[in-house]
Amino acid sequence: MSSTPKPPTTPTTPIPHHHPIHQYPEALTTITTPTDVSTMTRLLHEFLDIVKSDKDFMFNNVRTTNSLVDHVFAKVCLLDLAQSRLHDTNLRIELIVHRSNCLEGVKKSLQSDDLENGDNFVRGFLKIDIKFKFDPGWVRVVWGRIMSR
Repeated sequence: MSSTPKPPTTPTTPIPHHHPIHQYPEALTTITTPTDVSTMTRLLHEFLDIVKSDKDFMFNNVRTTNSLVDHVFAKVCLLDLAQSRLHDTNLRIELIVHRSNCLEGVKKSLQSDDLENGDNFVRGFLKIDIKFKFDPGWVRVVWGRIMSR
């Protein structure tokens, strides 16, 4: 039995449904049933031009979005810095008020000859100064003398 060679066949694989060419059904019909190579080549070039323009459009959108994100991030950083400064300022104000209360307490204690209570106010005042470094070294010297008693 002799077998005669068969002419080569081109496999026809279906185009997947998620492929972008399904967005252009007229091109799909023409490409799946091409009449000649030049028509198929022309349609593929048209399709590639469409894909390229879509790619350029998407790239510009991504670039614009990236620029907006950078701008928003810079604003968020500025707001975060401002919030930190505001928090530090509020803490300083509270400490200044506490120090002022300590000074008033010392004055009242001296007027009423209540030295023990005055000593407590002085200790509170010096603790604030040392902890938050309001004043230079003289506070540490005075604090050392008070604590050594």
